[in-house]
Parts: sequence; C-alpha cells; structure tokens
Amino acid sequence: MVRQGVPGRLKRRADTSGPGNAWRRAAAALGETLPVERLHSRAWERIVETPLGEVVGVACSGGADSVALVLLLWIHLPKKRGDLRVLHFDHALRGRESDADAAFVRTLARRLGLRCVSERWMRSGGAAKTSDVSEAAAREARMGFFRRVLGASGGRTLVLGHQMDDVAETMLMRLGRGSGTGGLAAPRPVQAHRDGVTRVRPLLRLRAAELREALRAAGALWREDASNATDRYLRNRVRSAVVPAWTEAAKGDVVRGCAAAREQLEEDDDALEAWLHRLLGDRADTCASGDFRILRGEAAALARRAVQAWVQWHGLAEVLAAESVRRLVRVVQDGTALRLPAGTGRFVVVESGRIELVETGASRASDAPSVGWTPCELPLGTTARNPSGDFVSARRIRASARLIGRLERGEVDPSQEALLALPTESKPCFSLRSRRPGDRYRMLGSAGRKLLQDALVDRKVPRELRDRLPVCTLDGAIAWVPGLPPAADFAVQRGAKTVVQLTYRRAGANVAASTPHQILSCPNPRNESHARP
Repeated sequence: MVRQGVPGRLKRRADTSGPGNAWRRAAAALGETLPVERLHSRAWERIVETPLGEVVGVACSGGADSVALVLLLWIHLPKKRGDLRVLHFDHALRGRESDADAAFVRTLARRLGLRCVSERWMRSGGAAKTSDVSEAAAREARMGFFRRVLGASGGRTLVLGHQMDDVAETMLMRLGRGSGTGGLAAPRPVQAHRDGVTRVRPLLRLRAAELREALRAAGALWREDASNATDRYLRNRVRSAVVPAWTEAAKGDVVRGCAAAREQLEEDDDALEAWLHRLLGDRADTCASGDFRILRGEAAALARRAVQAWVQWHGLAEVLAAESVRRLVRVVQDGTALRLPAGTGRFVVVESGRIELVETGASRASDAPSVGWTPCELPLGTTARNPSGDFVSARRIRASARLIGRLERGEVDPSQEALLALPTESKPCFSLRSRRPGDRYRMLGSAGRKLLQDALVDRKVPRELRDRLPVCTLDGAIAWVPGLPPAADFAVQRGAKTVVQLTYRRAGANVAASTPHQILSCPNPRNESHARP
C-alpha cells in the first residue's frame, strides 16, 4: 500500500510535472523539517567523512523510514549524490506487493538521479511456503546482498534507516533471550563489522511517528508492508502489543528511555572491550589462542567476553548450549578443568585457564582423506586440479562493458570466480596452496587485513570445506580465496582494458552453497563506473 500526505495529490503532481521534481521538492521540504542537527551526530560524521568517490550504500525497502533516509541524504549531501547507491532487497514474500515495492524504490532513485541496485531473493526450493521463511533467514539474505554489492564496488559504508522505536523493540527482544551489554546496545549509530562494512544509522534520535508526519507534511509517498500488521514475527508482536502496553503502564515515554539506556550500554560495552584488550593485547581481536590464564580472578564480564569470542571464532556457537558456555566461563575464572562434547568426535577441554578444541577418533584431520592443495603454480591460460577433482583456472580476458556491468551489479559470485586487475604487460604466475595458520589479507571492501579463519567463519563457509579451499597467491601475497572477495590490491580500476579471471569449481558442488539470485539494476544517470576509482 502507498501512503501519501494528501490522497492522490502527489501522485498526480508527479505524473504531470518534470521528471523527479515532486520527489526533489519533497526532499527539500523534509530537509527543512529535519535539518542535519536532528540526526545522530556520530552517524552523520561517519557518512560525511567517507571519501568522495567511494560508494555509500543506502538500504531502502520503500517504507517510511528508508524513504526518509534516502531523501535526507539526497538533500543534505549534494556533493555526494554521485556516490550514493540505493540498495533494495526484494524478499519476494508478498507476491505483487513485493514487486510493487521494488518498482517504487527504483522510481524514487531514478527521479532523484541516484543509482539503484535491487535483487530478488530466489530461495532454494522455489515453491516453498513464504510462511516457512524466518526473520533470521530473511535478514541474512538481505545483508548478504548488501555485502556483495558493496564488496564489488569497493564501498565500506552501509546506511540504514533504523529509528528510535527500533531501539526499544530490539532491546525488548534481546532482553528476552538473555543478551548482555553488546546485544542490548544495538542498533548502534556506527557499527564496524568483520566483513569490512560499517553500518551507519543516522535516524536513531527520531521517532517513527515523527518521520511519518514529516513525510506527510513534505508531500512524500512511501510503501506500507501489509505483513507488518500481522503477528507472524516477534518484532511485530513487540511493536503492536508490548510497547503500547508498557507505555500505558509506565505513563511515560519508554521508547526515549530505551534510547537513553542504549547509549549508556554502548559506553559500558566499549569500556569492557577496551579493558579486555589491555589484558589480552592483540588476542582480544579473535581470542583464538584460548590462553586466558591472565583472566583468572578478573571480573566475570571479561572472562565471558573472551570465552564467547573464542566460541565464535571456532564456529561452536550453534553447538554449545548457553549453559555450557557459562560453565566454560566459570572454569576459566577459577582455574579448574573441564571437558565438554562439541559435536561428533570433538571436545572442548579447559585446563588451568587454557581452552582447546580437541578432535578425536575418525574426525581427526589425520584420519580424513586429503582434499587440500599441494603447493603448485598456476600460469595464465592453465588449469590446476587437486586429487579430489577440484580445479582452479586462470586466464586474462577483455574488460568489456558487460563485464564491468557484472561487477557494478554484484553479479560476480565470489564462491566461484574472482576478477583481478593486473598490469597489462605482466605475465603473472599464480600459486595455489592450502590455508595456513595466521593467513591474513585485506579483502576488497575491508578497512584492514583480516585473518583468513575469521573471514571464512564470518561468511559462514562450512567448516568441512575450509581446508579444501585453494589459497590463490601472487608473489607470496594472497590474491583470492573462493567464497571471499579478492584482495583489495587487485581491485579493478575504472578504464581497465583487461582483467585476470580466476575460476574455482569443487567436484560435485560449489563452495558455500550460495543461493542463486536474480539481479536487477536501474540505469546509471551519470554513466558512472562501479569499479574501484
């Protein structure tokens, strides 16, 4: 459903006036009602500080919050309009309404002269009931789309339309599942993620009702998602029943109270993280070593953070129950011993403040068939295979407009292919090997170098595949690992004549079992390239 300030008026005006004039007038009016001073200062500073020429992704569902976000960015950042990319993920859960949402967002972007990239979710099974789709699955698919588009364009900033009411709803939902300060401090105004993308939320100090009223006054349209009125999802139930009842019982503005609490929880969470980092040094980034002897006798909050980071790093979050994690925290603190099962043939062993993941029996790597890569060379124009039948090929190809278009639209599947920019006159010889402890590189779209193990965990590459993946190197530096973006040093530049294409195929299946997607893109009004400048 489309909402509008005066029924039918804006729609007729948009149809009869010059292209985009109605939307641009609406943006100007909204900017007067909601000046920069009303937005979250830290979030706004992060957007403004993004270098000119670097792509900034703007998530837009077509709802009131995200439409207001697009309009405010357009009016308050005139010099960065060419860098803004409106990103729409079509969950394909509401039939024609979903199609209309996507068309609405593309029209909004076109009328403002912004580039829009949209993607339709092609779920495995095709005809599976939409009622079987969970909030978590939809969110992961949506965020995966955002990561792919930004990774392909070299962007590192994703702007989201979360507002103050979202803070209260998130806090209540996470309280119900026992979250600590980190979970309760969400959604943060500026949040750097391990995938190299920083999520920015400049609307966190504005109420949902305030945004809608401002849009009406500006004469702006937006889409209403009919599923938001149902009680199918937990967030909907919290929004429609819990928050109003809580507000009535408290006789006060509990939403603003939650927003104030969130700010304080974020400060507390950052302080704990800094304290842990001072104790563990660089190990605080991943806590991969499991050597937590120095935490004996320290505050329980520090041991809990360290243990949870270790569990995440080893991919055990879905294996160990909450009570098992609490037991690990206790034995790390008191220096005793513990042995916990962690899946078939694996145990978590704690002795004197050290945690180890021990594999026994048939699951030990020494008992498994070899599926890795013996070090070998991969000259251009050749293909290399390992004993399991997996292969990697390398060739130089022309950087055609069609190929650059694939990069712009995020159509390059990193689980199977990488496109690298190398000097035309060079004849590079790549090398292949299996991953090694301590491997790290700076991926396209990432702010810094990252442990390969962390990157594989973040991208949810199955544990059983991680040692099977080839590490493609050039002159000793990692250029690409299937399932991850290529190295930033090999980003395709505007105007490139040729690129090197690396292709990976695993015998019988593709790595990461990525879901196929259909990509749609609006024409670029400025004819800009999406490749790295």
